[in-house]
Amino acid sequence: MISLGERSTSQGRDSGSAELIYWKFDDLVAISDDPEKQLRAFRMVRDQIAQRFNLFVLVLAGLPPSELLYLQLRPPGKSR
Repeated sequence: MISLGERSTSQGRDSGSAELIYWKFDDLVAISDDPEKQLRAFRMVRDQIAQRFNLFVLVLAGLPPSELLYLQLRPPGKSR
């Protein structure tokens, strides 16, 4: 189970025998009252979550490190 915030880990959900992985991100509620700054912050965290999730899936798939590095460095939408 992947937890994206402290609150979700403390709510006492029963994860059974699942391993808990905690990914920490900035507290978006406390960022700013400026809507533009909030939007930029939400987009940045959205992109960070997507990047971490993609890497997590690739690692679980058992790709060799050289393939993982290539997939991290290639421009979005570009394939081999």
